Amino acid sequence: VLPVSVPSHCALMRPAAERLAERLAGVAIAAPQVPVLHNVSVDTATDPGAIRDLLVRQLHSPVRWVETVRRLAAEGTRLACEAGPGKVLSGLGKRIVADFTTLPVYDPATLESSLNSAREAMRHA
Repeated sequence: VLPVSVPSHCALMRPAAERLAERLAGVAIAAPQVPVLHNVSVDTATDPGAIRDLLVRQLHSPVRWVETVRRLAAEGTRLACEAGPGKVLSGLGKRIVADFTTLPVYDPATLESSLNSAREAMRHA
């Protein structure tokens, strides 16, 4: 269990998810240009309706992080960025798949550092 300040990813978020569904109904969503792996389903979606549904479900459904990292690794991903405060996911990735690296990005300095690390990794790939 991760300590958070809101009841994310549980049934307590259903009312917020319903409001999000109402708002998303009026938002134009295009098929992604690159695959987006949704951790509520551990799958990709291209249909705008399916994407809306996945976004809504994510608010009140458990995060399937272990499965998500394993799927990313199975598809060849070895480097990811964690955007937001803290480094919780950065530590988890390596425990799930030994050669999976997650770089934390939470300010301009860590963004620059992560970009440099990604460039360096791509040179050696």
